[in-house]
Amino acid sequence: MRIAKDGTVHVSANAYVPDHRIDAFVIDNVPFIKRALFKLEALTSKKIEALTYTTGETMSILGMPVQLEVVETNEKAHIKFDGARLLSMFVKPGYTYEDKYKLMDIFWRQLGEKVFHHWAQVVYKRFQQAGIDVPMPTVKQQRMKSRWGSCTPTKELIKMNMRLLEGPQAYIEYVMIHEFAHFKYWDHSKNFHHLVAQFLPDWKERKKSLNLYFAHRP
Repeated sequence: MRIAKDGTVHVSANAYVPDHRIDAFVIDNVPFIKRALFKLEALTSKKIEALTYTTGETMSILGMPVQLEVVETNEKAHIKFDGARLLSMFVKPGYTYEDKYKLMDIFWRQLGEKVFHHWAQVVYKRFQQAGIDVPMPTVKQQRMKSRWGSCTPTKELIKMNMRLLEGPQAYIEYVMIHEFAHFKYWDHSKNFHHLVAQFLPDWKERKKSLNLYFAHRP
């Protein structure tokens, strides 16, 4: 089995091996395939230049490449995102870089409210289903320089780095599980990592991929 640079999986087998055996082999190796794809995605990421907020630029939203379109309007400045490929920024004539940055920041915060709350609910349910008593925390977001997230058990609070919204949601899932695990273990002991692995066996690969992914971004 090998993973090509374009992400396709190639399996070689003798002609006499039945299809169901090959299918079973692939299914058994899904964890390996996921780890390889995470690593490939991170390693092949190109250096991304900082946005100037002009039409034609490409940005990343939840890991998806999205084209930016800037449109002048006399209406109230706002942003429309089609959820997949195009983000349209409607701005008033004379809008500066700082004005566009602030408008984009509003978009990120609105997106973060939805995405981070969604993943908090998903992870909370997983812990509850596993019989692990954790609180449903208050989830806040902010821009952090040295952390992807933080947990304050005494306040039942989790903070998520807004930059995570640029990358694939697999990274958000990892960070959310990591922070939830701190409700049981404050440190990064073996017990802590065993708990994270219980919900995310490939957490080490995701962590490495996460750091590599953002190493290429401004």
